[in-house]
Amino acid sequence: MKIKTWHALALLSCAVLVAYYPALSAPLNTVDDVRLVNHLLNQENFSWRDYLVPGSGSYYRPLINSSFILDRILWGMEAPLMHLENVILHLINTLLVFALARQLACFLGRSGLGMPTVTALIFGLHPINVEAVAWISGRADLLAGTFVLLTLYCFWRYLSVGNLLWLLFAVFSFFLGCLAKETALFVLPGLFLLTWARSSSPFFKALPFWRSMLKPLLTQIPFAAAATVYFLLRSWALHGRDLGLRHVTRLAAVSDALPVPHAVTEAQPFSLDPLLLKAESLIAISGFYAKKLFWPFPLNFGIIDVPDGYFWLGVVLLLTAIILFRRHTIASGLALTAMSLGSIALLVALGGISWTPIAERYMYIPAAVLSLSCMSAATGAVFSGSNRLLLGFVVALIILFFAGTFQRSLVWQDNGTLFADTVEKSPGFAAAKNGLALALLAKGQNQKAYDILRDLDLPDFQVASLNRIMVLAAEGRLEEARSLLLERLQNPGPYETTIHLKLVGILERMINSAPTVQQAREHQEEAVFYLHKVWKRTEDPFFLYRKGQFQIALGDHSGARESFSLAAKLLPADSMYRDPARKLAHSIQ
Repeated sequence: MKIKTWHALALLSCAVLVAYYPALSAPLNTVDDVRLVNHLLNQENFSWRDYLVPGSGSYYRPLINSSFILDRILWGMEAPLMHLENVILHLINTLLVFALARQLACFLGRSGLGMPTVTALIFGLHPINVEAVAWISGRADLLAGTFVLLTLYCFWRYLSVGNLLWLLFAVFSFFLGCLAKETALFVLPGLFLLTWARSSSPFFKALPFWRSMLKPLLTQIPFAAAATVYFLLRSWALHGRDLGLRHVTRLAAVSDALPVPHAVTEAQPFSLDPLLLKAESLIAISGFYAKKLFWPFPLNFGIIDVPDGYFWLGVVLLLTAIILFRRHTIASGLALTAMSLGSIALLVALGGISWTPIAERYMYIPAAVLSLSCMSAATGAVFSGSNRLLLGFVVALIILFFAGTFQRSLVWQDNGTLFADTVEKSPGFAAAKNGLALALLAKGQNQKAYDILRDLDLPDFQVASLNRIMVLAAEGRLEEARSLLLERLQNPGPYETTIHLKLVGILERMINSAPTVQQAREHQEEAVFYLHKVWKRTEDPFFLYRKGQFQIALGDHSGARESFSLAAKLLPADSMYRDPARKLAHSIQ
């Protein structure tokens, strides 16, 4: 029976939805998801401008931020619906791979749907994509992937039919991709290479090398203009305080300050030059990512180092890139595009600007483009009828990928299972142990969680490092916990509000157990001081309500009346604290 388009689309949709069905019941992940949801749910007054013009920060991703605002407006940031949104985005990307693969197959002389369907299945079921799909905060890679694939599709259509409208669509998609995640910028070399590969007529082949590159360079002008507009918009929106670009600049300039994966330093002990160490790290990490794209197992949410041996695989990858550039074909151009899109992961690995230095989600978009490259290179081989062994291998690979993705989606159903798996595969990763401890606390297994947190060694710049203080409080060592928090308050970084609130919690317990009235009063005054600071910093009226409660206990009726009155005025109409605040403001004499 001849495969029809709707057959292929139905197969792709069913395969992706079934493979990721377990992820729909996954909880909010304690890494970023909980913070993201709490921030938006507790933010009463916000405007789109706050996300288009955030003021400053490491990232400028207004499109992904806007998608989370829509999550709040449409379905109150319910976790299952947010997970479903991620899965649907991945399905859309899978269908885009199918559409693009179909265009490429026709150009290469294959009009059937077999190769495009296989290509889309391999990408849609590739286990390396589970992290980006199952993690709500991984949506940036999904959304950027949508626009990168749209850019490639529209640009290919422009090269095929010469209609400038397709070029306009490609430029617009590229610009939107940049607003979703910076990775989209790295598709530009691929557009140049595809144009160069398409320019294979005798006329172009007869031209000198530099003149044969003229057309590919000219097609880059509108994309370069779009990239310029993006950077100008980014600079204006961040008020010139672009911490992301500043960090990249520092990486390029201060090589001796860069962290190097532990396994790489051990594998290359003879290298003393920091620049050489950095180069070796980049090559080893590149080899590791290349292996992950072809064989993703074992899957790991918290990869912190590169095992020995990947340096030489990275060298092979570099040599392959040189050979591919010289080949000047569609398949080689797509492979180099995948490498370009994956190169941003190297900056993350060396810069330490993410939860983990190495992550599977960074290979989401490269995996899509690499699948197209492999299809272009193997067109006609699998379904030629003369290579049944290769056909069997492809079918077995798809089944293996489906099983791996389904099993990994099951792991993501439970934070405890996910972080236990991460700790097992990365036993030296303190942040993963912290995630496991939080998952155990959520299940009521407090003692196991405290045992983990007690010996946890996290850097002070991570808010999770404050969780060790939770153990002291749980053990009744309140004065020690307060002293550590005050010590951290000397250099709080971005966590000043968090430290203040933890101090208030500790002080509440100290008030209840204070041996004298005077000591209790001192603790109450200290709590009022911290709550006032939190109110000034967050402008959340709930903290005015909490401040008023302590002021009543202190006998400061005038101050309490003022706090409750202002809280009643500023609290949202549906807040459970608004009416109590209003009644207290009127009853206090």
